[in-house]
Order: sequence, then C-alpha cells, then structure tokens
Amino acid sequence: LGPPLAPSEWVAGDPERLAKLMLVGMTGPVTVNGTKYTPAAVMPGIKHNPALKDQDVADVMTYIRNAWGNKAEPVSASLVKKTRAATKDRSTPYQEKDLRP
Repeated sequence: LGPPLAPSEWVAGDPERLAKLMLVGMTGPVTVNGTKYTPAAVMPGIKHNPALKDQDVADVMTYIRNAWGNKAEPVSASLVKKTRAATKDRSTPYQEKDLRP
C-alpha cells in the first residue's frame, strides 16, 4: 500500500516530520531511499482520533523508528503535543514537497 518503513529516512530521520506525517497524513508519490513510490490511496492522519493520546503516538513512532533494522532516538509525547498544536489548522494531507527539507 505504501513505501517501506525500513530502511527509510522518513521513519528514522527528523521525528517532527514523521509526527506531521502520522498526525495529518500524506498523499501522492514519495521517494524513499531513492525509489519513487506512488501509493494508490491517501495515508490518513490520526490527529482527530480521540483514543490516541500524545504518548500513544510517541510510543508507535518510537517503535517503528527501532523496528525492522531502524535505529533512531525515542520520540517524546511533548514532541507529538507540539506538532499536534502546530498542525491543528491543517485539513489536507501533506505531499512530499511539503515535508522535504
């Protein structure tokens, strides 16, 4: 359905970028490790799911950042909270161009 989670600079790279992607979602093609992927569907964001608290999202992010051969720093609930506040008015999923440095 989408690009691989490992190895992936999107997963193991900037945790704020991953938080934006997870909270708001992503659409369109994306290049991961030099390979272009065009998912058939939009990846939905999870920021409006009241069951997922900031710590829950941080825990999932930390898990995928350290699974399948990934090795990255843990993610804090405070980073997720900050990113959730910064993206609260965004109503459309990100595209790759919005999240590339």
